Amino acid sequence: MTEGLEEMVNAIRTTGPSPLVIALHISPELEGVVTALRAGVIEFLYPPIRENLCKALDRAQRLVHRRAPGKVFGFVSAKGGCGATTLACHTSVAIAQRVHQHQKSTLLIDLDLNTGMVRFLMRAATPYSVLDAASNLQRLDIGYWKALTSSAAPGLDVIAAPADLVSKHQLNREQVQHVLSFARSCYDWIVVDLGRGLGLLTMSVLDEIDQLYVVTTAEVPALHLTKKILGTLKASGYGEDKIHLIANRSTKDVGAELESAIELPLFANLPNEYSNLFDSYSECRLLAKGGTLAGEFDRLAGRMIGQESKKEASAKTSWLAGLGLFGRKASATEI
Repeated sequence: MTEGLEEMVNAIRTTGPSPLVIALHISPELEGVVTALRAGVIEFLYPPIRENLCKALDRAQRLVHRRAPGKVFGFVSAKGGCGATTLACHTSVAIAQRVHQHQKSTLLIDLDLNTGMVRFLMRAATPYSVLDAASNLQRLDIGYWKALTSSAAPGLDVIAAPADLVSKHQLNREQVQHVLSFARSCYDWIVVDLGRGLGLLTMSVLDEIDQLYVVTTAEVPALHLTKKILGTLKASGYGEDKIHLIANRSTKDVGAELESAIELPLFANLPNEYSNLFDSYSECRLLAKGGTLAGEFDRLAGRMIGQESKKEASAKTSWLAGLGLFGRKASATEI
């Protein structure tokens, strides 16, 4: 009875976000119960099945309703090319790698309807998109949802933007909020690619974004637009404690001046590995583990979900402490 049970339970868990597994057996043998529970089964049933199953389903329903809603992270670029999509893809993979062993699930949603690059970078296998989910809210259950998403890695699902990027229907606030609410009920961590700038769609779903990561570079136009984005967010009443600044394609001598110009501490300062990214994307894959930038993506993911180790925190402190000025290309007042 117990042989291969763990493999079977793991296989079941890949069929949907955080499924609850119930095992049945002809007798309540202690060894079987212990093995089943260790394998990840939430209930072990034995005859009389009807009576025990009803009680188990009732307990499972209460467990689902007690489940804490998932947390939503949004990535937005100050301008095109700053790297929000790259960060969304790599951090979602890194989060899934960190939490999947703890039976936690992760989702990557592409709300950048202008480019839809998540579909390409994550090699989404389904032709369906977030637009299909938003347009069929009355059918939105776990079975329909699984038909719309692709499994990109163990514990990571992806729902892409429309493939053709041209649609007669546009997403409205209520649709997107409903989709994100449904995602919260199914996944522990949700990463959203919001594209560039604060368009109407992004502004309309800010209430659903728990933490917003503004991605910029050291280019003066990007810094100028970053300040405008931060000003707009502040004026809209979006919590300042929810806003985090990420410097992409940066160097160690950039951060201090950037922080001074933007007047917001850096959450992360990512090195420039453009050539490695170019090679990876040319082969339709993400960065492989082992590189400097891949390691920074993993550390960023750890900070996002509260799994940053003391060693990682110390390394970040040392990194930022050594930051200097990036020349005198522009002063804070000139940006």
